[in-house]
Amino acid sequence: MASSPTKRRRKSQSENDSIDAYLQKSSPIVVFAHSCGSPSTSDFMIKWRNMLRKALHAVEVITFDYPYIHGAKWKTPPPKAEELVDYHLDVVKKAVSKHPNHPLILAGKSMGSRVSCMVACNEDINVSAIVCLGYPLKGKNGTLRDETLLQLKIPVIFVQGSKDGNCPLDKLAVVRKKMKSANDLHVIDGGDHSFRIGKKHLELHHSTQDEAEDQAVKAIAMFIGKTLKIVELEAVAKDTLTVFGKCLTRASALEDFATRHSGHWLRSSVGSRFGSNSQSEMPQSSASQPHLIQQGTQVQMKSNQHLSSSYPCLQRQVHMGTDHFQSSSYHPHIQQQGHIEPSQIQSSSDETHLSQQGQPSSSYPQSPDSVNSQSSVDIDTNPVSIPKTRGPTRCLDVWTMPEGQHISVAINKYKQPIGFGGRKLTTFLGTIARDGRIAPLTYLDWRAMPLKRKENMWQLVMAKFDIDPSSKSWVLKSIGKKWKDWKSELKKYHYLPHESDRERLADRDGRVLPKQWKLLVEFWNSEEGKARSATNKSNRAKQMISHTAGGKSFARVREEERAKRGEELTRAELFILTHTRKDGTPVDKASSLAILQLKEQHSQQSQGSNTRNDFFSQVMGEERRGRVRTFGLGPTPSDLWGPTPNPAEALKIASAAQKSADEKVQQMEEKMQDMQATVSRLQVTVTTLMSTLSANFPNINMADILGASTNPLNTTQSLSSSHEGSSP
Repeated sequence: MASSPTKRRRKSQSENDSIDAYLQKSSPIVVFAHSCGSPSTSDFMIKWRNMLRKALHAVEVITFDYPYIHGAKWKTPPPKAEELVDYHLDVVKKAVSKHPNHPLILAGKSMGSRVSCMVACNEDINVSAIVCLGYPLKGKNGTLRDETLLQLKIPVIFVQGSKDGNCPLDKLAVVRKKMKSANDLHVIDGGDHSFRIGKKHLELHHSTQDEAEDQAVKAIAMFIGKTLKIVELEAVAKDTLTVFGKCLTRASALEDFATRHSGHWLRSSVGSRFGSNSQSEMPQSSASQPHLIQQGTQVQMKSNQHLSSSYPCLQRQVHMGTDHFQSSSYHPHIQQQGHIEPSQIQSSSDETHLSQQGQPSSSYPQSPDSVNSQSSVDIDTNPVSIPKTRGPTRCLDVWTMPEGQHISVAINKYKQPIGFGGRKLTTFLGTIARDGRIAPLTYLDWRAMPLKRKENMWQLVMAKFDIDPSSKSWVLKSIGKKWKDWKSELKKYHYLPHESDRERLADRDGRVLPKQWKLLVEFWNSEEGKARSATNKSNRAKQMISHTAGGKSFARVREEERAKRGEELTRAELFILTHTRKDGTPVDKASSLAILQLKEQHSQQSQGSNTRNDFFSQVMGEERRGRVRTFGLGPTPSDLWGPTPNPAEALKIASAAQKSADEKVQQMEEKMQDMQATVSRLQVTVTTLMSTLSANFPNINMADILGASTNPLNTTQSLSSSHEGSSP
């Protein structure tokens, strides 16, 4: 018997059914533009036209050919995308006139998607959403074609192949963060610019081309359905808030009338209902009633915040029946000294900064609306008994230091902070990484964080700490690591324990801005977020070794041990020290095995070292790029041992070494030949000499002479005696 679907699966299926039903009701019209090299009659266009019509329940999917396609010379190079906008716009207007009162969706493949985005910027038409299939973000000369995307205010969904060279996903992620409009991305794993997936990739993942494209179409349908719902809700909300504003206007007029034409009793009774400023004139029973007029603006803001948190594209604040856009982004204010003071940080509309007592913190100025409301609304000042806990680290002693006062930070030869100042700095960097106004959580990767924001973080550090500028790289790396750990902590304790998005959104950490938390939840729910999570889990499972240093950096441990011993520890010694408990036992099995092998290698060698190929590297393996084990954050292999040559440089070095060796061998061979020639000449000379001796001295025993040749004196005496014996 098949098992019943899980709660999350039932909810997802219910949501899909709801979106499908809404699409059937709305029946959008889709204008689908082709790429630069394929007409509307190509297999790709026909296939995707049918899939979009079915998935979106479109009243019609209109395809067309740009003018350069017509005729026999349609394969000539297409004109610039800007030159096709007018023709594309005419097609769209005709489609709208043919099907009025239907939502308009613009779709396009490659160049067609780029032209569709340009057309959507035209104010003469009302576009509900854009579908970009293989958007050509990268131009021929390598420049990014993102100008149109950054101007868009229409929701857009990108469908890209992971192997699409015309749109690198990392660059697209950076552009998406800068875009003003709501946007989403669906990645076809292994797909190229036309979404074609290799046969080996399909076999490896047990999938088919049709399944991958069906998933993409479902993602498009989900995005379009939600977008159309939001547009409808936005219109309803606008009408509702407009009516509410008119009611507030009438209530205010009624209060003014009561104040001008009535006596004390009427002012008190009307004030008790509509918020009189004179609390002393109100009856005691009415003093606790809500003050509608004074709180009117706050009610509008709360209603708008609720809608904004539910629907990203609804970012408006309605005031007395008039709507205007309100920016909730935070821009740090850098003083002439180059740092941010807490009093300069404006409180955003997304959150209220609270101190431990529950009142607005003096570090953040209150908005005029909140000041006015406090002067007119009764506030219960009775203290509430709250259990004291340590709470999050806020590093207030550093943030509140007088201007011009700095904490001195010592650094080692690897530019790493050490000592008391290093510990304070590390704690302070954690508060920066967890502040969403300084380091927003909405960026996909730390590398995507704008350089301007990173520079502001460095200026904050320089304003509070006296640290060598050469440590800037370490400081930014440390903030990036803490920022990444902060996101991981939020997901572990506030996202994974819940099954529904409602529960996740409600369980927001108070230090996270609501808008950023909503975007994080949406990303973790996306296919891209799930794929990243699976990859990170797989990589994390390979890390079998943990250490016992706790929050103390390896740089501080190394410096403390150097001060005790009078010499610097080797990598093997520091590894054993930081992977052993106080009772002398290793922290885990993997550490135990590594320590045993290190001790065996150490016993075979007189002393350890910190070189690239020391016995620590032989046991633990080669270092990965960008870090060196036991040295902590900052130092890289090239910093310690010089740059590692790339394959081309290594081949060049090997060739030079081989050439040098060949030259030396050739020189040795030439010397050997010279020596052989010399020996041959000596042999001829000796033979001639022996023949002469034999002829002149026939009584000489040549064997005795050769045997006594080792002693020149004996040889001379033999020759003399032989000469005397032969005389007459």
